[in-house]
Amino acid sequence: MSNERTYECPLCGTDFAGTECRSSCPMSRGCAMVRCPHCGYEYVESGRFADMLRRWIRRGPEKIAEDGEIIPVAEMRVGSSAPVAYITPSSPARLNRLASYGIAAGSDVRLIAKRPAVVLACGSSSIAIEDDVAREIYVRNTNPAA
Repeated sequence: MSNERTYECPLCGTDFAGTECRSSCPMSRGCAMVRCPHCGYEYVESGRFADMLRRWIRRGPEKIAEDGEIIPVAEMRVGSSAPVAYITPSSPARLNRLASYGIAAGSDVRLIAKRPAVVLACGSSSIAIEDDVAREIYVRNTNPAA
Protein backbone atom coordinates (compact mmCIF):
# COMPACT_ATOMS: atom_id res chain seq x y z
CA MET A 1 0.00 0.00 0.00
CA SER A 2 1.47 3.27 -1.14
CA ASN A 3 1.63 6.32 1.10
CA GLU A 4 1.95 8.74 -1.84
CA ARG A 5 -0.40 11.68 -2.13
CA THR A 6 -2.70 11.88 -5.15
CA TYR A 7 -3.04 15.01 -7.26
CA GLU A 8 -5.28 16.35 -10.00
CA CYS A 9 -3.63 18.33 -12.77
CA PRO A 10 -5.25 21.78 -13.03
CA LEU A 11 -4.52 21.87 -16.77
CA CYS A 12 -5.66 18.50 -18.12
CA GLY A 13 -7.58 17.06 -15.13
CA THR A 14 -5.52 13.84 -14.93
CA ASP A 15 -5.39 12.16 -11.51
CA PHE A 16 -1.94 10.87 -10.55
CA ALA A 17 0.13 9.91 -7.52
CA GLY A 18 3.59 11.10 -6.55
CA THR A 19 5.53 14.32 -6.91
CA GLU A 20 8.80 13.28 -8.51
CA CYS A 21 10.35 16.08 -10.48
CA ARG A 22 11.87 14.77 -13.66
CA SER A 23 13.59 17.94 -14.70
CA SER A 24 17.28 18.73 -14.67
CA CYS A 25 16.78 21.32 -11.94
CA PRO A 26 19.40 21.09 -9.16
CA MET A 27 16.61 21.59 -6.59
CA SER A 28 14.56 18.66 -7.90
CA ARG A 29 14.78 16.62 -4.68
CA GLY A 30 13.36 19.19 -2.24
CA CYS A 31 11.22 21.51 -4.31
CA ALA A 32 7.46 21.93 -3.97
CA MET A 33 6.75 21.59 -7.70
CA VAL A 34 4.42 18.86 -8.94
CA ARG A 35 4.68 17.62 -12.53
CA CYS A 36 1.77 15.99 -14.35
CA PRO A 37 2.93 12.78 -16.07
CA HIS A 38 0.28 13.17 -18.79
CA CYS A 39 0.77 16.74 -20.06
CA GLY A 40 4.03 17.76 -18.32
CA TYR A 41 2.46 20.82 -16.63
CA GLU A 42 4.31 21.84 -13.46
CA TYR A 43 2.68 23.69 -10.59
CA VAL A 44 3.40 24.46 -6.95
CA GLU A 45 2.19 21.84 -4.48
CA SER A 46 -0.42 23.23 -2.12
CA GLY A 47 -0.68 22.11 1.47
CA ARG A 48 -3.39 19.92 2.91
CA PHE A 49 -4.91 22.88 4.77
CA ALA A 50 -5.14 24.90 1.54
CA ASP A 51 -6.78 21.95 -0.25
CA MET A 52 -9.32 21.53 2.56
CA LEU A 53 -10.10 25.25 2.57
CA ARG A 54 -10.52 25.29 -1.24
CA ARG A 55 -12.97 22.36 -1.11
CA TRP A 56 -14.91 24.01 1.71
CA ILE A 57 -15.22 27.32 -0.18
CA ARG A 58 -16.35 25.65 -3.41
CA ARG A 59 -18.95 23.52 -1.67
CA GLY A 60 -22.52 24.72 -2.09
CA PRO A 61 -24.95 25.26 0.73
CA GLU A 62 -25.83 22.04 2.51
CA LYS A 63 -29.52 22.77 2.89
CA ILE A 64 -31.87 24.70 0.61
CA ALA A 65 -33.84 27.35 2.50
CA GLU A 66 -37.13 27.09 0.57
CA ASP A 67 -38.39 24.02 -1.27
CA GLY A 68 -38.57 24.44 -5.02
CA GLU A 69 -36.60 27.66 -5.16
CA ILE A 70 -33.20 26.16 -6.10
CA ILE A 71 -33.12 23.06 -8.34
CA PRO A 72 -30.53 21.14 -10.37
CA VAL A 73 -30.38 22.33 -13.98
CA ALA A 74 -31.41 18.83 -15.10
CA GLU A 75 -34.83 19.37 -13.49
CA MET A 76 -35.63 22.55 -15.45
CA ARG A 77 -38.18 22.54 -18.26
CA VAL A 78 -36.70 22.39 -21.76
CA GLY A 79 -36.56 25.91 -23.21
CA SER A 80 -36.58 27.70 -19.85
CA SER A 81 -33.85 30.00 -18.57
CA ALA A 82 -32.61 30.59 -15.03
CA PRO A 83 -29.61 32.14 -13.24
CA VAL A 84 -27.02 29.75 -11.79
CA ALA A 85 -27.22 29.82 -7.98
CA TYR A 86 -24.15 27.67 -7.26
CA ILE A 87 -22.14 24.72 -8.56
CA THR A 88 -21.04 21.72 -6.46
CA PRO A 89 -18.31 20.20 -8.65
CA SER A 90 -16.71 16.86 -7.93
CA SER A 91 -13.35 18.37 -8.90
CA PRO A 92 -11.82 21.84 -9.27
CA ALA A 93 -10.97 21.04 -12.89
CA ARG A 94 -14.67 20.53 -13.67
CA LEU A 95 -15.50 23.93 -12.17
CA ASN A 96 -12.80 25.54 -14.31
CA ARG A 97 -14.08 23.80 -17.46
CA LEU A 98 -17.65 24.96 -16.84
CA ALA A 99 -16.44 28.52 -16.17
CA SER A 100 -14.57 28.52 -19.49
CA TYR A 101 -17.97 28.10 -21.19
CA GLY A 102 -19.46 30.92 -19.11
CA ILE A 103 -21.32 28.65 -16.70
CA ALA A 104 -20.65 30.11 -13.27
CA ALA A 105 -22.64 31.41 -10.32
CA GLY A 106 -24.75 34.38 -11.42
CA SER A 107 -24.76 33.60 -15.16
CA ASP A 108 -28.02 32.84 -16.98
CA VAL A 109 -28.36 29.42 -18.61
CA ARG A 110 -31.05 28.05 -20.91
CA LEU A 111 -31.86 24.34 -21.09
CA ILE A 112 -32.00 23.34 -24.76
CA ALA A 113 -32.34 19.55 -24.45
CA LYS A 114 -32.33 16.78 -21.84
CA ARG A 115 -31.80 13.74 -24.08
CA PRO A 116 -29.54 12.17 -25.31
CA ALA A 117 -27.40 14.66 -23.35
CA VAL A 118 -28.16 17.76 -21.32
CA VAL A 119 -27.50 20.75 -23.60
CA LEU A 120 -27.13 24.20 -22.03
CA ALA A 121 -26.81 27.60 -23.70
CA CYS A 122 -24.96 30.35 -21.88
CA GLY A 123 -24.48 33.58 -23.79
CA SER A 124 -23.35 32.71 -27.31
CA SER A 125 -21.98 29.25 -26.44
CA SER A 126 -23.75 25.91 -26.13
CA ILE A 127 -22.38 22.91 -24.27
CA ALA A 128 -23.50 19.28 -24.00
CA ILE A 129 -22.86 17.79 -20.58
CA GLU A 130 -23.49 14.45 -18.86
CA ASP A 131 -26.39 13.98 -16.45
CA ASP A 132 -24.10 13.76 -13.41
CA VAL A 133 -22.52 17.12 -14.31
CA ALA A 134 -25.98 18.66 -14.79
CA ARG A 135 -26.92 17.51 -11.28
CA GLU A 136 -23.99 19.54 -9.88
CA ILE A 137 -25.27 22.82 -11.38
CA TYR A 138 -28.05 24.45 -9.33
CA VAL A 139 -30.25 27.24 -10.68
CA ARG A 140 -32.70 29.63 -9.07
CA ASN A 141 -36.06 28.44 -10.35
CA THR A 142 -37.82 31.64 -11.43
CA ASN A 143 -40.74 29.68 -12.94
CA PRO A 144 -41.84 27.11 -10.33
CA ALA A 145 -44.55 25.59 -12.58
CA ALA A 146 -42.37 22.71 -13.75
